[in-house]
Amino acid sequence: MQEVNEKKQNQTNNNYDISKFVNNHMFVVKNVKEMNSICDAWLLSSRKYADNIAIKDDYNQMRLTYKDAYKMICTAATALQNIGIKKNTHVAFFSENSAKWMICDQAIMKCGGVNAVRSSAAPLDELKYIYEHSDCSALFTDSKALILNIYEYLQEKSAKFVVYMGREDISDLKGIDIPLYTFDNLLKLANGKEFEPVKLNSDDLATLVYSSGTTGKPKGVMLTNGNLTSQLFNIHTEIEVKPRNSILNVLPIWHMYERTVEYYLVYCGGTLCYTNIRNFKKDLKKYKPDLMVAVPRILEAIYESIMSELKNKSNLEKTVFHVLLNLSKYYKKSLNILENNHRDITNPSKFLKLRCALSVTWLYPIYKSANELIFSRIRKGMGGKFPMFVSGGGAIAPYVEDFFNALNVDILVGYGLTETAPILTVRRRERERNRLYTSGQPLPETEIAIVDPDKLTLMPKGKKGLVLAKGPQVMKGYYKDKEATDKVLLKTGWFITGDLGWVSDDNFLTLTGRAKDIIVLSNGENIEPDVLEQTCTMSDYVKQIVLVGQDKSCLGALIKTDEDAVTKWAQENGVKEATAEQDPAFKKMLLKELNERLSSRPNYRPFERLGAIRFVKEGFTIENGLMTFTAKIRKNVVFDKYEKVINDMYKI
Repeated sequence: MQEVNEKKQNQTNNNYDISKFVNNHMFVVKNVKEMNSICDAWLLSSRKYADNIAIKDDYNQMRLTYKDAYKMICTAATALQNIGIKKNTHVAFFSENSAKWMICDQAIMKCGGVNAVRSSAAPLDELKYIYEHSDCSALFTDSKALILNIYEYLQEKSAKFVVYMGREDISDLKGIDIPLYTFDNLLKLANGKEFEPVKLNSDDLATLVYSSGTTGKPKGVMLTNGNLTSQLFNIHTEIEVKPRNSILNVLPIWHMYERTVEYYLVYCGGTLCYTNIRNFKKDLKKYKPDLMVAVPRILEAIYESIMSELKNKSNLEKTVFHVLLNLSKYYKKSLNILENNHRDITNPSKFLKLRCALSVTWLYPIYKSANELIFSRIRKGMGGKFPMFVSGGGAIAPYVEDFFNALNVDILVGYGLTETAPILTVRRRERERNRLYTSGQPLPETEIAIVDPDKLTLMPKGKKGLVLAKGPQVMKGYYKDKEATDKVLLKTGWFITGDLGWVSDDNFLTLTGRAKDIIVLSNGENIEPDVLEQTCTMSDYVKQIVLVGQDKSCLGALIKTDEDAVTKWAQENGVKEATAEQDPAFKKMLLKELNERLSSRPNYRPFERLGAIRFVKEGFTIENGLMTFTAKIRKNVVFDKYEKVINDMYKI
């Protein structure tokens, strides 16, 4: 092994004054309008908020002011430039979220390099594919195990170097000939070197973000500097995070939603506090953040945790809580109707307004008392203050929205895709612009259109159709995949999102599902159901199956069983044939079998399991309108027909 092999370089000029070359990095931007890359946000904040804390990452023993964080970025950029990263150099970045991720990410961008990002825990074959497809020449990772597993492949691909950002000792790695640098030793490579300024333009490629699919190969979304910086300006006009506001970072950084909000907080002079799923609850109390990026599953987990603690209370306490909670929900609903800010009740009648006005009047003292005496204690129990949530990656279940709204916790729901860097719409802090059950209104410079899915002709306001988007955040295209790009990017500049929804008269977007089959769970994970359905139909008991779970915590399935197989099971188990499907033992047996089949698939992912199943009697046929003439199940029609059955599957 080239033993973390930069010892000779490290011995030179260790007392070099880093401020000498930091000035070389401050040549591009003087104000916000001149920003050509996210690195410029760090530059501006290092001047404007020099002594504000930028980063808190106690797992990597890093607490840095903006001035010191920017110096570290400059140091890393100088080191990377010295070992071969130039403008348009592509490098793989397979890592989880951390302060080191942010420093290296910005250093790569400062050199004009492009990082192809993914989780270090993703399947090895997928990581190899991304590395090759994205034309990478080096690897950044936080995983010692990944280095061991991918080393021979990197050697075949003539990788220039590997940067290790993890916390494990790697001095015991043997037989690795590729230059291998720890994060600390990488920084030392800047000693005695000067950074050569790189001219960055808004059209330059900044990052490649690869989707994760269960079928086919993942596509590399090309996001430019302009895509990313446009988000900063336009989010700020809507949310306006203040300097020194803090954010708790728990989502994976290769999730563009998390990444963009972190960039945005840097732009505002806020503090990034890094945690992980294991320590999330503890760190929520420790850091007491002002803001938190969440997917619906995180909000569901907080809700479930609160309700679980309630189970330990006395019957009287539980009864009082639920009564006050329900009255608070009714108060908030009445207030929204009164202010004409309810998604499903537009232009309320005078009678309904009068009824709501009376409800608001007599419920307000109860709501205020509940908030001060009970709900405030819940918020304190979660960290002293409850942060404002910015939620994306799927729609939030109405019962979760209602719960947090009653607790007086702001949730700013947004909508977007990786292909749009990602935010297209967002709800605002003002009550009249934070309409429940919607995805908010478009950002400045962003247009949303609802069109007929087949003809792409414009639909009237309030009518459901295919969601199209246009704006400076829309991707450049899919890397080395013109065919896929042309399917979603129209010549007019509109991007076909693949989502279905409708827009109100005042431009609030409501999403209703996917035009195609991709299922997005409430934790933000995308699942292409076709291959999973094919696996399930290998069971003797399954004749037809449709997976469900859009915006839910887990997958479910609607199943048309094979009558002969069910009859045989009934006879073997002494059950009446007519009632076999209603027998709990049959359902339990089939659910177990299907999950065993799913988990035995190559590259199985834990969230690809079924949480519940329901049986349908008539199946999906051309005659009943649930199948096309080419024998494809019309899933949107199935979802509409069995809406009550699906909802029953996910009852709380």
